[in-house]
Amino acid sequence: MEAKELRIGNWVKLDSGTETIIRGGGINAIEMQQLRVEPIPLTEEWLLKFGFYKSNVTARIDLYPEDDGVYFYFNIDPAKRVKIEYVHQLQNLFFALTGEELTI
Repeated sequence: MEAKELRIGNWVKLDSGTETIIRGGGINAIEMQQLRVEPIPLTEEWLLKFGFYKSNVTARIDLYPEDDGVYFYFNIDPAKRVKIEYVHQLQNLFFALTGEELTI
């Protein structure tokens, strides 16, 4: 796992097996290879911790440029999808789309 994949606030697994939130100094330690971390697999348990719930609907994001900016539109289309494998990936995507952190 590379430091460039992480943001302050991401959950990761340390060598000791504990899960933690990465802080600024932790990201620097990863860059200097002083701290070894592993991504946490994204499971149903993690989704529920973050407040998501089960649904049979699959959504996608459409981007439409308009006069006053670019807008995101969520539409149903299971053929267009991106696999999210790890907790930090979901955290980063959620932040990029909403400007808010996922909290437990």
